[in-house]
Amino acid sequence: MARKNRKRAAAAQEKDGAARGGYLIAAEQPDGGGEISRPGWIVIALSVLTAAAGYFLLSKAAPGGRDLYSNLSPFVILAGYIGVAVGIMLPGRRGEGEGVPASAGEKSPA
Repeated sequence: MARKNRKRAAAAQEKDGAARGGYLIAAEQPDGGGEISRPGWIVIALSVLTAAAGYFLLSKAAPGGRDLYSNLSPFVILAGYIGVAVGIMLPGRRGEGEGVPASAGEKSPA
């Protein structure tokens, strides 16, 4: 059985011309790379400030944990963390000068 698998793998490499393990190579991003957009950086900065405010609220919490600060601070901290993730994934705006159409239904500029 092992010879069969080796023959099949060799035939697939010759057919496609790809190197072994070529499927692990990362494809290029269609939007010009994996950089974070300007609005994304703004959202990340605001989210970091929100998380810092949550930690400040946590420092004001009572040791018994029966006050507003101790109930509110975990949600503010989590909102800050989620905002950072949203800021990283936020797509950039498409300008008029770019050659990539905004949606699949639009015609590309020629």
